[in-house]
Amino acid sequence: MPSLNTNAIQLLVVEDDLTIAETLSLIFGHHGYEVRMVLSAERAMDLIDQWIPGFALIDVCLPEMNGIDFAIRLRAVCPECRILLFSGRPESGELLAVAASQGHHFEIIAKPVYPEVLLDRIAELLAAPRT
Repeated sequence: MPSLNTNAIQLLVVEDDLTIAETLSLIFGHHGYEVRMVLSAERAMDLIDQWIPGFALIDVCLPEMNGIDFAIRLRAVCPECRILLFSGRPESGELLAVAASQGHHFEIIAKPVYPEVLLDRIAELLAAPRT
């Protein structure tokens, strides 16, 4: 796992399943991230008016606004925020393809995912230079 000081990293979890959101928040908090979790993209939009994350982990399949649409908006408001999408549903690929055809490219990781794999990928994304 890449070495990274996570003390100053503000990490946003956008996940509509309360159990998953709470579990991820506990795991990330235990590893030194400052975590905020919300259960919808709309609540996340409200939150980023007051709190800018350095990293966002976003479920693709959310009620109302989907995670990809939120990621596009987040990137517009917070261009320095690193974004990782995650999903356990096959329709996510279609949504990603539509976004890519409009010039919006995102990485996605499949659910279920082991916490160690997720932590490693987040650390790698945070350590990588911006492109």
